[in-house]
Amino acid sequence: MKFVLMNDDGDAVAEIENLEQYDLSTTRGRAMLLDDILVALGHADRRVVLDMIRERRDRAERAMEAANALRPHPSRDPTR
Repeated sequence: MKFVLMNDDGDAVAEIENLEQYDLSTTRGRAMLLDDILVALGHADRRVVLDMIRERRDRAERAMEAANALRPHPSRDPTR
């Protein structure tokens, strides 16, 4: 059996597999499940942050390329 963690938008962000391995009748078993959920959420948060960094880097690179395209190149400058 699999436990799927969803974000506020309803997208799956993490999964906990083999729920039957946890003995939920004991405090230790419940604590182990909670630990695994927190680790899965941490990984999901890290992926979100890494995706955000990649998007910002891509946007910044595109902005720099656009700015460079507008700037006259010295070899094409007619005043020289």
